[in-house]
Amino acid sequence: LEAMSGTQVKLAGFMVPFSDELESVSEFLLVPSAGMCVHKPAPPPNQIVLVQVATGAARVDWSTAVEVTGAFHIDEADS
Repeated sequence: LEAMSGTQVKLAGFMVPFSDELESVSEFLLVPSAGMCVHKPAPPPNQIVLVQVATGAARVDWSTAVEVTGAFHIDEADS
C-alpha cells in the first residue's frame, strides 16, 4: 500500500460518521461492511479509511455503499 501513497484511488465501502445525529459530514470512516465499528466488531485497521471531504459535505447514508475518489495517503494513528 505504501507504493500507492499519494496516488488517486477510487474506493467503495460504507460510511461510519463520527456522530449519528448528523445528516451531512465533512469527515467519516469508510469500512467494508455496513454497521462495522457501530454494531459489529471493528474491522482490522488496514480496512478502515478516514475520508476527508475536500469541498462541501457528504450526505450521511449508513446502509448504502458509497464510492469515494481522491488522493490516498497512509498514516498511523492511535485512538
